[in-house]
Formats: sequence, structure tokens, C-alpha cells
Amino acid sequence: EFDPSVPEILSVTARPELVTSGNSVELRVETDDKTFCKYDTQRVPYQRMQWEFPETNKELHQIHHINHLLTARDHGLQVYFIACANGAGVPSQIRDVRFTVDFSRQGTITSAQPEGRINYNQVTLQAETNTFGQCSYQPSVSEGPRLMAVTGENVHSQSLGILADAPYLYPLQCLLGSFTVDSQFAFEVDTTAP
Repeated sequence: EFDPSVPEILSVTARPELVTSGNSVELRVETDDKTFCKYDTQRVPYQRMQWEFPETNKELHQIHHINHLLTARDHGLQVYFIACANGAGVPSQIRDVRFTVDFSRQGTITSAQPEGRINYNQVTLQAETNTFGQCSYQPSVSEGPRLMAVTGENVHSQSLGILADAPYLYPLQCLLGSFTVDSQFAFEVDTTAP
């Protein structure tokens, strides 16, 4: 039995939002109902959209959709329009997703997690960059930098194990091509009950 109500797209993201190397962007869509999703470079109705998100099983509608999009066609701002339809064939509103392709830009650190106050003590540092590179963190002033493992395309991580409740600050440095970029992991472990 299918729900005849209009499905809602809860989130649409492009990763990375700034492409400085390679030719791939990951489009992610989350819906409030099980759906199939399509996209296009033009704002057209769902039925006329050119491309479909690849689904792991064409028989089953999904809530989470991921598509790896090749971006080599153009430089500059890219805009894609996305819509999803549920099992009853009812399409969602059209949402757009934007990202920029600029191979002249140097690499950057796009994320350093965790940050802020966290309520867990099993901590893994994770740095994301917008281009391939190598990242390291410095556990303390008296210790030298430690390389982080590359755990995904442009994702670097390091498990710290179980930490005591306290504030932590770890310098982060990434070598991205011929550029060195600095940032930090700044967070506080606080596992006390509210």
C-alpha cells in the first residue's frame, strides 16, 4: 500500500561543495518517505528529469539516496535540480543543489570533527579535505605530529580511544598538493548526565 501524500525532501547536499581536484561530487538526498529520485540541469517536472539516482534495488523505494556525479563538464557554479516520487507516483517539490568546480583553488580542510561539547568519550578524530592529501595531528606539545589514516576519499581519521571528561585541543595540519593548511580539533568531552 502506498501513501498518496506528497513526499518531502528533508535534505540535499553535495560533497564536496568546492571541487578543486578530481571529477566527482557525491549528491545525497534524504526524504520523509520511501522514494525514487531523479535530477536534471534544468528545472523540469520529475517525469521529464533526465537522470535517475542509482538505487541498490529497483524494486524497493528508499529514504536515503546517494549518487556519484561526474563534474568534468564545466567549471564554476553548478546547479542541479532534484525531485523524488513515492510508490504512489506522487512527486516531491523540486529542490536544487549547488557546488563549484574550480581547479585553480588550493586545497582546504572542509571539516575537523569532533568540535564543541560532546557527550561521548570514545573519540575518533576525523578531518575532511576538498582534495587528496595527507593530514596529521599533534597529540601534545611535547610530541611530534602523527599521521592520520586515510579512511575514505579525502577523509583522514585517528582513533584516540576513551578520553576523560575534559577540554581537548589538537593542532591539525594537512599537506594538500604543494600547500600546507592548518586547523585544529577543539572539543570538550562531557559525559555527565544533564
